[in-house]
Amino acid sequence: MSLTAGTFFWAACAAILIPILIHILTRGRPRHVVFPPLRLIEERYRSSRRRFRLKQFLLLALRALVLVLFGLLLARPVRHSVPTAETALPGGGAEAAVFVFDTSLRMDYEKSGRTRLDEAKEFALALLDRLAADARVAVFDTQTGGGAFQVDRLAAREAIERLRTAPPRASLAELLARAAEQLKSEPGEKEIFILAGRAAADWTAESADRLARALGETGKECRFYFADFTPEEIRNFSLTDLRIDLARDRGKRDAEIRVTLAAPESRASGRLELTASSITAPGGEIAAVEPFTDEEFDEDNRLEKRFTLRDLADGIYQGTITKTPPDPLAADDRLFFTFEIRPPKKLLFAAPEPAETHAVFMKSAVELQSAAPGRAPFESVVLTYGELREYPLSEGNVAALFLLDPPPFESGLVDRIERFVRGGGGAGFFLGRQTDPKRRELDPLLGGAPLRQVNVPEGAVLLPDPGTHALLAPFGSPDRARSAPWTRLQVSRYWRMEWSDTPPPAALRFADGAPALVERTLGGGRVVLSTTPFSDLPGDPKAWNRITTGDEAWLFLILADGIARVLTGGKDSLNLFPYETAVLNVEGTAKAEVVLPDGVSLAQANAEPAAGRALSFTGTGQLGAYRVLDAESKGPLAAFSVNPRPAEIDLAPVSFERLVEIFGKTPLTRIDSADRLEAARGRLDGRIDLYSLAALLFALVLIAELWAAGRLYD
Repeated sequence: MSLTAGTFFWAACAAILIPILIHILTRGRPRHVVFPPLRLIEERYRSSRRRFRLKQFLLLALRALVLVLFGLLLARPVRHSVPTAETALPGGGAEAAVFVFDTSLRMDYEKSGRTRLDEAKEFALALLDRLAADARVAVFDTQTGGGAFQVDRLAAREAIERLRTAPPRASLAELLARAAEQLKSEPGEKEIFILAGRAAADWTAESADRLARALGETGKECRFYFADFTPEEIRNFSLTDLRIDLARDRGKRDAEIRVTLAAPESRASGRLELTASSITAPGGEIAAVEPFTDEEFDEDNRLEKRFTLRDLADGIYQGTITKTPPDPLAADDRLFFTFEIRPPKKLLFAAPEPAETHAVFMKSAVELQSAAPGRAPFESVVLTYGELREYPLSEGNVAALFLLDPPPFESGLVDRIERFVRGGGGAGFFLGRQTDPKRRELDPLLGGAPLRQVNVPEGAVLLPDPGTHALLAPFGSPDRARSAPWTRLQVSRYWRMEWSDTPPPAALRFADGAPALVERTLGGGRVVLSTTPFSDLPGDPKAWNRITTGDEAWLFLILADGIARVLTGGKDSLNLFPYETAVLNVEGTAKAEVVLPDGVSLAQANAEPAAGRALSFTGTGQLGAYRVLDAESKGPLAAFSVNPRPAEIDLAPVSFERLVEIFGKTPLTRIDSADRLEAARGRLDGRIDLYSLAALLFALVLIAELWAAGRLYD
């Protein structure tokens, strides 16, 4: 057994001298009376005095024991069991600690006028007082993605009090891995306090695997405490899945806006209100209302509502969809949207003669995917390379070039294509038979030059990027992209590249590591390079691959969709998620300013004012409507909107047992109050708190002392 505060115990032991001195000073002095005839009475007196002295000694012992037990209570005794390998850390407060906060939008969920984040901050400040005075403290949150050790305790308190909810830059799993890594070099005991809810969106299988790998040996050196701020009862309706479908017919100017309303188990009635207006053309405000009732929700508690806006003039429109009545989480009661009504832009397909035949697979695949609901309309134009030399790329209505099996180009055409790409356009190069490795005019566009052909008669194996490459985005997730049957795509011939600088990331590679499909940024635009062509004629016995005609040709349709999305500006959407880059066309200006949702204006310079096209903006951390204005005339040039990701407002929880499984061999201790932190530490150290037992003994001995004193002096 050891003592948490041993000084109190030894002081109590020294206090035993006090009752001893009292007994010595107050003991009775018998009077000597000579009374010879009463010998029997004298013997009885002696016997009674011996019994009285014995009772006095027992009373003295009880009083001494009362003082000892009182000191033991102040010293708070604990008993140490044999610690396990996972809990073999020294006892007491931590020498270094990290507070990891979930500051995502879901922590704005209110109850009794207080948000989850307010409660988490109050809890953290109480925990801070339980740390040693010289403990080093860091504050991490999902919005900033990390944090350094604070200079002192006051700075740590201020950092906690300043926390506000915002769209997250990092997941909780990533933060915990960074916190453990930061504590790795710290001496002594280390603790990590997690102040969050048990939102299932934060603890997906992918994030769980990443956390398990990151903790590894590092996790064994830290203690993890989880302070749970999951709402006891979820009464929140969420607006999600914003989709905008534009009319495909040339004669129509309609837009259909669809949203999904997700309800808790206890459904209710309300209404959705839409307001919209054009920011580039005069016109009145558009308003619409769609009521909903609890009977309309499906078995998954979801309801889709549609707003149709008809006979719209060309221009950029912005608006909001608002749900009423309000509920405990305001962040998902409103969605912002932006869309543009404009004539179709052109996609140019350049191919060897006969151009229509060589371009049929790529053109058909892109047209099929771009005709899907919600995609901006495009007009396809097929050209020979002779016609491409005369085609005006600077008119501003060309979105992307698809260069199928390109021949050697003269420098003038290369310069025009480069200006087009740097101004915000897209160019796809699909190398094939006509490529000449001795010609280097395409080096600035491709980032390198073809080196030599590789011939694999038995068929080269294709391997996808294990991450989330933009060209594979149409697959929906990295797992789906990796599980596709890439090995069944037959590629018998391709070009090996010699890169001028660092090779760009590849969406697809061959088994020998050579890139098959890469994408790189050039100015304000994108370049996609395929080292094998997609223009071989059907039935050609010398075809370089069977990607477009083989048994798994459906993969080519998805690849073509990914290529078209990248070359035409990503998602064909002006509605982004937080921290995504907005790439906008700003015609005819070299200087612009972006007006944030809070009204602050940020000056921006167009990287290619001569081309008058693309402006990239990365400061999309606020939710709401953004506008791009001409810096001089203040006229509107472009716009976009930012809404939260569905996972950021998803309140559905996982069980604490599931969290324990995710942490694996790293112990995770749940604490529901700062006062119980010491008990939790004791359990991790293998300590058993004997305070309750000592208090019981103290009470029993005190009662016995009072009873004995009463019997002795009656």
